[in-house]
Amino acid sequence: MMKIVIIGGSFAGIQAAIASREYYPTAEIVLLEKQPQIGYIPGSLALLLQGKMTELDQLNWVTAEELIEKYQIDVQCNQQVEALEEENQLRLNTNEIVSFDRLIIATGSGQFSRYDAMNSQEPKSRVLRFKTRSEAQLLLDQLPQADKIAIIGAGQVGLEVAEGLASTGREVHLFESNSQLLFRYLDREMTEPLTEAIQEAGVALYLNCFVQELVESGEAVTLTTADSQEAFDLVLIATSTRPDNSLWENALMLNDDGTILVDRWMQTSRTNVFAVGDAIQVTFRPTGELMYISLVNNALRTAKIAAANLAGPKLADQGTLRTVGNHLFGYYLGSTGLTESEGIFYPSKITSQVQELPVSLLSAEKQRIKLIFDDESRQLLGAQMVSAAPVLEVINRLAEAVRLKQTREMLSQGEAYFHPALNLPEPLFARGEQCHED
Repeated sequence: MMKIVIIGGSFAGIQAAIASREYYPTAEIVLLEKQPQIGYIPGSLALLLQGKMTELDQLNWVTAEELIEKYQIDVQCNQQVEALEEENQLRLNTNEIVSFDRLIIATGSGQFSRYDAMNSQEPKSRVLRFKTRSEAQLLLDQLPQADKIAIIGAGQVGLEVAEGLASTGREVHLFESNSQLLFRYLDREMTEPLTEAIQEAGVALYLNCFVQELVESGEAVTLTTADSQEAFDLVLIATSTRPDNSLWENALMLNDDGTILVDRWMQTSRTNVFAVGDAIQVTFRPTGELMYISLVNNALRTAKIAAANLAGPKLADQGTLRTVGNHLFGYYLGSTGLTESEGIFYPSKITSQVQELPVSLLSAEKQRIKLIFDDESRQLLGAQMVSAAPVLEVINRLAEAVRLKQTREMLSQGEAYFHPALNLPEPLFARGEQCHED
């Protein structure tokens, strides 16, 4: 009987456990998690702040009890792995040895930043992260005494928590070192409605603004930029997540960015050891480039692939389109595939098309859609959308079109239902707007 050990109890680890049970009904499956519980949804704190949830326990994807009862997974929490030994063995911090036939590393990522080293001789009680459940609880415990809060990082997580805190009436300042919001997913003109909405919500937004220093003293944290110095009750770190794979550096080959090197079957440099989710790089399909992309959909996909290949290579990873969707400050935003600003990394000439159309015949609400095409083949490479109306499902339709390598002509001939209160009679992508060349 095969023994499968999985390290990590977030999205990738849980999906790997469930998929492994489906592929190998008789296997012994053990999931090790260093936290007291599994399945907490990182970045979901904003739902609690907005009153959509009432307690942290509701922000769980799945519980240990559910994995044990439904899938017969041996879930072991509060288990810290210290080393990957020879002979297919793990050593825990208790010096206990756990053997395996197959190992899946799904240790995820954390919010590590340069600010960790500032005044490192003393722990900072007012400079907080909020990715894990324990970190989120610490923030909630301090929140009643905090009226003025700074957030460093205006990606999806930073924007979500900024909106949540603003809804509670607190003074919120949001700092982003890039010159625009969500630069990994949207081109500048697609972020304009969101930028305006953030400022209208009373959030002080600082773009192209690098935080140079954080100094905690007494009841405040002084935040310094090139142009100003200001005190805050709390500073929240919402910068991009990164994996910490230092535990594996003597046992496995790592990439230059610290991710674990894997092949298309999710196998590492060591036989019978696989890695998934935020611990690895994935292929960005529009360019073929390997890169680090921390998204739940990548975690779930790579976990399923690893599970499929534990008994031998069966399923290769086809890469990611980096599809995202969110609802922020009253706007639904989505992105898939190549952005226009990434066109410099694409080997051929690209063109872009922006449409601003009514949501339906009976609605004055607009939806702005941007499409990126290969200029010669006219193949769709990427798409973005923004609207105050709940039309986010459009981005999944466009992601599938990119995956299938559909051309402009194929899109224009696509079949769709029509109802005057719900959409437009002409297919959404059949409109021949003027293209803008890059």
